[in-house]
Amino acid sequence: MAVRESMAELRQKREELRKQILEQAKSAFNEEAKGLFAQFPDMESFSWSQYTPYWNDGDECVFSAHSDYPTITTQDGEFDEDSYYSENDPSPTALCYRAVVEFLGQFGTEEYRDMFGDHVCITVFADRVEVDEHKHD
Repeated sequence: MAVRESMAELRQKREELRKQILEQAKSAFNEEAKGLFAQFPDMESFSWSQYTPYWNDGDECVFSAHSDYPTITTQDGEFDEDSYYSENDPSPTALCYRAVVEFLGQFGTEEYRDMFGDHVCITVFADRVEVDEHKHD
């Protein structure tokens, strides 16, 4: 009986810590995102999808946040990794894209899943974050 009680206590502590970490991650995400919009005032939003594939040709289906490939919307239009130029490109578009990718790279797969969920598309605006269902293969 003592083992069962101590394991229940450990699980409870783990869950409490997980919630604290999640709240801190969300807070850090929101604060840093606001800084990006201040740094790049022409940026209207940035977005990415994250999901666990339904089928993976026999391999294990593993959750992935596709935050390495965001889509960024500015007053001049929308761009993504296909319209991102070289690493040395000094244009405002390239600087903005690199800054968003670097920002998103600070968070790990588990944080993304815990913060936003699975099978979703996340769009970050200066004043809010929208999480929508994402349909995929």
